[in-house]
Order: sequence, then structure tokens, then C-alpha cells
Amino acid sequence: MTKNESLHPLGKYIRLSREKNTQLLATRHFGLSASEGLVELPFDKGKRDKSSYWILRKGQIAVDLMHLGQVREFAFERYTHNDLGIISNIHTVFSISDFSLDGKYLFLILKSQRKKNILLHYACHGVEMVLPWEDFCNLPIRVPPPASKKS
Repeated sequence: MTKNESLHPLGKYIRLSREKNTQLLATRHFGLSASEGLVELPFDKGKRDKSSYWILRKGQIAVDLMHLGQVREFAFERYTHNDLGIISNIHTVFSISDFSLDGKYLFLILKSQRKKNILLHYACHGVEMVLPWEDFCNLPIRVPPPASKKS
């Protein structure tokens, strides 16, 4: 490990998104599963008020911090569509705010069994077995300098 590759909290590189679908602009509805990532669901206009759902924009990442301790699987996926999508407000949506952290590299980090075990450990310490956003942001990650990420 070099001096430039020291550990930093994930929260240094990401920003929580709190954009709700209050204007009902989005018509693509998604669910999130550990095995399939973002799954498009039928959009039923009349069944449930979707104004409290989070808006998904291209490049944002949806994670399920609410159920991690219960299902013991870490569900997350990057939204790749150009048009707006929505996801239930039980999930968490964030963006990469420091572009020294590449999105593909972040996915490799989050998919590693070691990081999943750390997150599961964080989640299982609470009574509700939920992973708080603050604990997710405290996940230690190592981000190599840009030159070494290209190889």
C-alpha cells in the first residue's frame, strides 16, 4: 500500500440523494433485489401514491440498507437509463460526488465478500438489523491514484 492508497471512508466520495417524485414526473418504477439488481415493475398509477418515492437519475446508485441484516444479502445497482425512474423510499439513492472514485471500481469494492461482511457486521449490531446511512458512509475503502486504476 502506498501513501496515496490509504483507507478513507466511503462517505468522502458519495452524496445522498433526497429527490422525491413530488411532481410525479417519473413513470418507470423499479424494485431492487440482490440477485437481479434494479428490476422494472409495472407502473400502476392508481394503486399507490408514488410522490414519496425517490427519483433515480442516470448514474445514481440505489442500495437496500433497510433489509441487509434480515436477508443477509446486499442489494445495490447503478441506474443506467436516460429517463427518470422511481424507487420506493425504503431504499437509499446516492451519487458519486468525488470522481476520483470510478463507478465501476466502486462496484468491485461493494461486490467483494470482505466489504459485504463488514456491512453485514455493521447492520447486525442494531436491534432492527438495518444499516444506517452513517455506518454505510463509514465503510473504509482504498482508492488508488488514477494512474494505477487504468491497468
